[in-house]
Amino acid sequence: MDGTETLLARACEAYVQGDRAATHRDVTCVREQMELSTTDLDLLGSATWWVADVGTSLAISEDV
Repeated sequence: MDGTETLLARACEAYVQGDRAATHRDVTCVREQMELSTTDLDLLGSATWWVADVGTSLAISEDV
């Protein structure tokens, strides 16, 4: 597992545990390194919504 896969796995686990801030941080980091899949964009959009960045969340939703 490479670094981006590790971050995505950690982000998914954080999301399941309710830690939306950690999910947002980790998926955002991965997005800076590579293009996200639709599933990962959905995860980022949801986490972004939960950390109260509604405008960015809506913009991400348009990318899906």
